[in-house]
Amino acid sequence: MAISAQFIDVRRFSGKYALVQPFQGVLEFIDAEGNRVAGVPQFIYCSGEFHNGYMRFMTNSGWGMMNNRLEKVIDPLMADLGEMGDNGFISCRKNPNDRYYSYININKEQMIEPLYEEAGVFTAGAAVVVRGGQFYAINKSNNIIYFDQTTPYDCLVSLGNSRIAYRDPQRNRQWGMFSTEGGNPIGTLYKEINSFTGNGLARVMFDDNKYGYIDKNGVEMNLKNGHAYKATDFQEGIAYVKYNEASNYVAVGTDGDTKFELAEGIIPYSDFSNGLSLVWKKTTQGEYEYYYINAKGTKVGSGWIVDGNEGRPIYAPIVDDKPSPQEDTNEYCWEITYRDTQYGYSGTFYLWATRAEVESEVSYYQDNRRMTVTYRQYTVTDEYSCKELSGQEKEEERYIQKIFVNDGTLNDWKDVPQDKIVSVVCPENATLLGLKSAKIYADEKCIFIQIVPDAETITDRSWVPFHVYINTDNSDATGGYSDEFTDPNADILLEGAIYADGDPCSYAPGVFKWWGPAGETGWDYWIDPSVEHSADDNWGAIVAEGELVGTMSQNVNGVFEIQIMRELIPATWNKTEFGIGFDILQNWGSVGVLPLVSPTNVNPNGYAHKIKVKINK
Repeated sequence: MAISAQFIDVRRFSGKYALVQPFQGVLEFIDAEGNRVAGVPQFIYCSGEFHNGYMRFMTNSGWGMMNNRLEKVIDPLMADLGEMGDNGFISCRKNPNDRYYSYININKEQMIEPLYEEAGVFTAGAAVVVRGGQFYAINKSNNIIYFDQTTPYDCLVSLGNSRIAYRDPQRNRQWGMFSTEGGNPIGTLYKEINSFTGNGLARVMFDDNKYGYIDKNGVEMNLKNGHAYKATDFQEGIAYVKYNEASNYVAVGTDGDTKFELAEGIIPYSDFSNGLSLVWKKTTQGEYEYYYINAKGTKVGSGWIVDGNEGRPIYAPIVDDKPSPQEDTNEYCWEITYRDTQYGYSGTFYLWATRAEVESEVSYYQDNRRMTVTYRQYTVTDEYSCKELSGQEKEEERYIQKIFVNDGTLNDWKDVPQDKIVSVVCPENATLLGLKSAKIYADEKCIFIQIVPDAETITDRSWVPFHVYINTDNSDATGGYSDEFTDPNADILLEGAIYADGDPCSYAPGVFKWWGPAGETGWDYWIDPSVEHSADDNWGAIVAEGELVGTMSQNVNGVFEIQIMRELIPATWNKTEFGIGFDILQNWGSVGVLPLVSPTNVNPNGYAHKIKVKINK
């Protein structure tokens, strides 16, 4: 059975259900017949994936959990809630002011007391946690699992398949792995190591900067043509590899042999799920065509096109561009695309109308909503399919801003969900006191920041740089910079001033990306080290100072309020969460960092992981 294209976003089936986003309405679940599932707990976010029979969800009141029958089993009142572990333990922070995570069971009984700044999911008897800025692996008795007590490590990641990855700072920050039962390291070290998939293979990067696959014992799978220039993870026994920059992608099996080759220009978009994989290619008209293929590489169905920079299908039928009036009517199907000239957000919708009516609609958008609008006659196979689309607009692109900068007040922060505002305060015994506190809120388009500098520390206000470090994809496998944070995973740096010539000034930062190896540190990696930089190329910035559209700021009684248009920063963004940190300088030396923890002998500066911010959509 096929389920008709009626959603702007879909997730793959997990158990009996799939999470979907209709053209109009809220997120909901459908069954295998495409029917809406009634009686599901209301939520504003959930992953759509069951973990060990349970799925967490979020409401305006907090996080809760439902079982695989979509029945609520934990009320959505938790400040944060992790996925269900395979031992029945769930990490949680019960209250917004709780600093540490504990572990509870499905009955909300505490199994491990609140001790950890971060707490991962239990897999194969072990979980990765952070305490005092240090990574540990623990078992269900809360005992630390050591693989080698003499070897330091600065990051641990659960890989599944009874394995945990560690990063060795003494060996070029390369990755190895050890068993969840402890013992000696397994196999060798790699530049990159990814999670084990259902086929028992993990994708790794070797010293030659190319990819291959290993099993849980560190034994390398023999790819037919050697290590790959690019590679995806195995799903359902198939992975995509590209052996060199000029070659096409090929699908390989777990034996390393080629199953089929994709034609020139065709690129994998998703791994295989339920026997199908989504691929795409750029057409001669500059559009993007998406379609599914089966495990033999054969195209399934007609596919979809998108006309711009979305990079994912919008579930419109593939058609040609020739105007095709419907019979016996002066009405046509029009595709209207708009972009906001101030904030940069955009969208596409469809209108069944006469030419005069569509021109009137376009004039309204241009005159009343600060829009640039283009439109074209949209050819469809029948009248009903266009009328069904008529007036539909992608729900996720209807952006309603609730915090406004440059209004002389901070009162509008009361208008957003308070549980989505993340706050951090500088410890009283910190050694770097230049930043007193910060608040962060993120909606579907923007990041909003309140930052309070310490007036006694920031005395030279002739030029005061303020940095924003962002882990955009919420991953430790990309980015770097551990000079002031214990998680070297920042992908993007914003650099601008908040004081100039003694007074508060508009924050108009340049944007820099991380060019170094993943997990590396050092300021020099914020520009391309292979190129000599000058004012002609904005000193290596990927967006020049003052050119990041939608960035605004104001100073309200000593509080700097900053708006950053997140989606216009050229980076890969996680759809639900990112990490963020800040520092402030005097004479180009850091005098304030957030977040911080209380200093110790081991961590005298009190450096910590960046703040996790969940995006409110």
